[in-house]
Amino acid sequence: MGKLSQKEDVSELIAIAAMPADDLARIPERENLLVVVVDRPTNPGNLGTLIRSCDALRVDGVIIRTCHSVDLYDPETIRATVGSFFSLPIIRLPSSQELIPGWKG
Repeated sequence: MGKLSQKEDVSELIAIAAMPADDLARIPERENLLVVVVDRPTNPGNLGTLIRSCDALRVDGVIIRTCHSVDLYDPETIRATVGSFFSLPIIRLPSSQELIPGWKG
């Protein structure tokens, strides 16, 4: 538990959860949709803070272009979200091609 928590005072609780699929359909379709796209974030703490800010601003979803980026499931990222990680859909995509049909960027 000490290795998992990376803290001196470890918790006695643990949860095992399935990671949701990286499917754009998880972001609800609606009028005035607000989605934040992050291109290859490099700092886990900053990514977590961004996710927390998106939750506070009622963003409908976050899309992360993951090519050579920080791991969304990095403990520092999860910790920096302060729970917002579980409040909005966060989708990882390897490239931007899935976002704009016909675009070859």
